[in-house]
Amino acid sequence: MASVYIDERKGKGYWWLKTNLLPRVKYLGSASRMTKKQAEEVCKEWEAKEQLAKSGIAVIEPAARPKRVMTYSEFLPQLLTWRATVYSAAGHEHFTRHCKTALPYFGNLTIADDVATIDLWNTAFNAWQVDRLKVVSPETVKDEWKDIKASLYRAARTGGKKEGNRWNLCQTSPVGELVIASNSKTVKKKIKIFTAAELDKLYKVNPAHAAFWKFIANTGLRRKELSNLRKQDIIGSNHKRRVLVDHDLEEGMDTKTGKARSIPLNSDALAAYFEILTLNLPGDRLLPDWREDRWSKVFKVDKSAAGIKSSGTLHGLRHTFISDCVNNGVAIHLAMKWAGHSKLETTLRYLDVPEDYEWVEMDKMEETRTRTEAAVSNVVSLTARRA
Repeated sequence: MASVYIDERKGKGYWWLKTNLLPRVKYLGSASRMTKKQAEEVCKEWEAKEQLAKSGIAVIEPAARPKRVMTYSEFLPQLLTWRATVYSAAGHEHFTRHCKTALPYFGNLTIADDVATIDLWNTAFNAWQVDRLKVVSPETVKDEWKDIKASLYRAARTGGKKEGNRWNLCQTSPVGELVIASNSKTVKKKIKIFTAAELDKLYKVNPAHAAFWKFIANTGLRRKELSNLRKQDIIGSNHKRRVLVDHDLEEGMDTKTGKARSIPLNSDALAAYFEILTLNLPGDRLLPDWREDRWSKVFKVDKSAAGIKSSGTLHGLRHTFISDCVNNGVAIHLAMKWAGHSKLETTLRYLDVPEDYEWVEMDKMEETRTRTEAAVSNVVSLTARRA
């Protein structure tokens, strides 16, 4: 005989159904949402089912509501729409760009946590990792994967940050156990720098932008750092000035490495700085308040108009600055500091080492030793004569 009863816990009531047709009691709902009359009506329905069962008529339970199914390409736009309302524009832009690198690989995959689906995600992850390491550094791949992984935690019930929206598409993320290999090796790509002749063409093609490109090529600033730069970030006086890069970390103006730095302005950077000031840009921004992607697009247009055929991008101006530093006598630790690199090996990639550099260095050592010996000999001779 079917029956219903209320179970009170912590001051709250819950309706339960007991019937011979089920191996255990069935939860009906909270007493705050279901009245006694409604619970009794459900009970009557189950009593009727019991009678049918006694008569030998099979009782078929209605099919459970199908689980919500989404692919990554369907889920990501919803997630990004929500994130745009709760995260800063700069942080959201980075997150969006990182997650979109995954779409060609994960876009058609269902977000689920069964073994077969996880295997598909694993295969796609390996392909994504291999391809990304061909075009960006291992550090960048790790940053991208951190955001992609965070996006999929939002799709699951568990994992990642506790606060904020969850889509509850599965219990655990299908990529929760996947990490970037610690021994990941990148296919070293040749660093794209611009020649002096190419820079000269770039500066001449659009006078309205010339000072911007000259300033970047002589300070090595990243795109994000350009967007954050303010007039008060140029300190010093006369011809000894420097640019403070994202010094106010508490306001979220962080660098790629999370560390502030300052770069002294050489004569070309200083000339570009004074030219930029004559533009009287509104507000406290030193440079136009353009989004990162717009900086790249404007540069691409000017580069094309200048007839520059090399494949270098806006980031190539930064590469050019660092290369000029390390190959023109700047101490490597200073070049590393000005570039904002966290690892020495990153800075050393810019060093042009000729094939015969060992013999060149040996010749330098021999010349130095010969000059030293000659100087010592002269001192000894002079001392002997005076004696």
